[in-house]
Amino acid sequence: MAYILGFIVADGSVCKRKDRKDSYIMNITSKDRKHLEKIQKAMSSQYKLGLKSSSCTGEKKYSFIQISNKEVCKSLINLGIIPKKTYNNLKPIKVPNRYFSDFVRGFFDGDGSVYIYKVNKTPQIKVGFVSSSLSFITGFNQQLCKNLNISTKSVHQKLINRELE
Repeated sequence: MAYILGFIVADGSVCKRKDRKDSYIMNITSKDRKHLEKIQKAMSSQYKLGLKSSSCTGEKKYSFIQISNKEVCKSLINLGIIPKKTYNNLKPIKVPNRYFSDFVRGFFDGDGSVYIYKVNKTPQIKVGFVSSSLSFITGFNQQLCKNLNISTKSVHQKLINRELE
C-alpha cells in the first residue's frame, strides 16, 4: 500500500464530489493501463478502469481508475492527499522508514526519471523527482537522503505563471 500511496502522490488525486454531501472520489490516471490493473488488483477494487483523451490534444488515451470508497478517501485525506494537491499545497507525508522504499518506488514510477550524463568524460547516473509542491518535495528529499545516509541534495524550483495555464 505504501507503493500505491507513492503512485497516488504522483499521478492521483482525491476530489470532493459535487453530487453528494461529504463524499469524495479517488482518481489515478496513467498511460500504462496494465499498471493500473495491477493497482486495481492490489486494492481488491471492483471499480472498472476508464479511458480518456488528453485535454490538450484530444489524441492520447489515458486509463484511469476512480474509487469512491469513503474509507479509502478518508485515509488518503488523513495522510495528506487533499483535494487540489497539485496546486502546491501538498505537505510532507510521513511514511514509516520500513515502508519508505516502497513509497519511493511508487512515487518514482509516477513522477521520477533517470538519465545519464558525463562529468569529465565519466558517465554519471542522475535520478530526479518532480512535484508541484515545494513543501512536499523538500520533505521527501530530506527523508530520502536520510534513509540513504547521504547529504541532503538540492531541490530546484521552476516558477510557473498560473495565468498562462
